[in-house]
Amino acid sequence: MRKKILFVLPGFNFGGTVFSTLNMISLIQDRYDISVLPMHPYGPVRTNYQNINIIQPDCSLMAVAAMPSELERNSINRIKLNFFKLINHICMRCNIDFTKYIYKKQAESLMKKYNFDVVASCQEYMATDFASYFSSYRIIAWNRTEMSIHIPNMSEVEKKRMNDTYCKFDKIVSVSQTTSDDLASCFTDIKDKCVAIHNIQNFENIIRKSEEYIEDSFDKGIFNIVSVGRIAKQKQFYRIPAIAKKLHDELELNFKWYIIGDGNVLGENDRLQSELDKYNNREYVVCIGSRLNPYPYIAAADLLVNTSYYEACPRVVAEAQILHTPVICADFSSAKEFVKNGENGFIDTIDMLWKPIADMISDKDTYNRIKTNCNNYTSENDAIIMQLHSLFD
Repeated sequence: MRKKILFVLPGFNFGGTVFSTLNMISLIQDRYDISVLPMHPYGPVRTNYQNINIIQPDCSLMAVAAMPSELERNSINRIKLNFFKLINHICMRCNIDFTKYIYKKQAESLMKKYNFDVVASCQEYMATDFASYFSSYRIIAWNRTEMSIHIPNMSEVEKKRMNDTYCKFDKIVSVSQTTSDDLASCFTDIKDKCVAIHNIQNFENIIRKSEEYIEDSFDKGIFNIVSVGRIAKQKQFYRIPAIAKKLHDELELNFKWYIIGDGNVLGENDRLQSELDKYNNREYVVCIGSRLNPYPYIAAADLLVNTSYYEACPRVVAEAQILHTPVICADFSSAKEFVKNGENGFIDTIDMLWKPIADMISDKDTYNRIKTNCNNYTSENDAIIMQLHSLFD
């Protein structure tokens, strides 16, 4: 009998979690009956999940997930949503944990209605907190962050609550060995539950989509660089204008650097735009916004640059490797797990990132050597699928 799995997503906005989960589902759904519960049920990536059974969350769950009321299509549900948001606000003012109550009630309701074998949260924090209340099932948590970065900003109460939450799970999956070891060092009680499984990649889908036509194609007469992701603090996109200025003005290199992504998390896009104005380089550093399909851009680029200061499992790096595009990464903790420095790309500090980029632009022998090695990239999907079957069976 096919096992039934429920994946809990925070929502359907752009981000690695949504696409990585979709890739995983697409490659294991021939073996399992899969449903998805988005706590925030609307967003630009929802259409990508149209062939998967989506369980609509209750208004009370959407309320504590802080879903904007205007996104709810149904007027009656919008009234309910506003009501629960008001109750949640009042409870917060009175130091009453309404969220915990809703998570418990919603989990109990779903357990009565469905007969799942496994419930898996797809991301830390909100989705994991909610999934921890499915006590009747085998529960699994996915971790996609470097927890030691966040721990110093947590109170002792918050750390204990997170530790207690993780202790409820049967397994905690991190998307790299680096982040798995990091999580275990933060919460030693769960050390034996921690496993590392890389994000699985849908090779055929990525290659097929990379061949789609795009109107704003690159000028192949110059060297094209891409950086892809949400415009958020960890991505450090605001560092790109200064790096590009050095390459263009001091080293007199000819290139265009395209930033593909949207958002303004904590004002990061404002910060990026300010730096572009400061260095006056919008002519060769171009922000083109988000793209539902970034693959034609990655495939057409001569180089992908990841400027992040942390990545659990850099999805865009794997996608570039699949499309045989060389990669240069800042030296975040897990970088060496995914890029072989000097073989299929380069890793350097953010302050020195200009140097390997300059070498790739100006030295054809170096570029061709790295490019040839990239062309030999092979999939680890078979091994990952075996790990996933072992996890869910």
